Amino acid sequence: MDPKEGKGLDGTFAYDWSPPSVNRNNTLLTAALRFNEPLPLKIHNTMSLGYVRNNLSSQFLPPGMPAFKTEQGVEFNTLLDPLPMLLLQPVVQYYANVGGGAQRAVVFGFRTKVEF
Repeated sequence: MDPKEGKGLDGTFAYDWSPPSVNRNNTLLTAALRFNEPLPLKIHNTMSLGYVRNNLSSQFLPPGMPAFKTEQGVEFNTLLDPLPMLLLQPVVQYYANVGGGAQRAVVFGFRTKVEF
């Protein structure tokens, strides 16, 4: 991809619903923005920001357990293409109400892709 030709902003949005008696993940909402070529580099680069919200059905709780809280997550990542065969993608994610409880989590990661 030519960095001068691929500039811009992409967006995605999705909503999935299942009856609460059929699926533990009752509703799922995802939304994201991707900025193409935000850095003034000669290599292909993108930055992405995503959000996910997952409502869990209380019908799948064992008796006597408190109701699930809505899971939420935010992710930021950047994709760099330094070589024709190599993609690098550092990522940070934050989750609230992990598993429907009150826990929080932060995840730092690094994705790579090598094509031959």
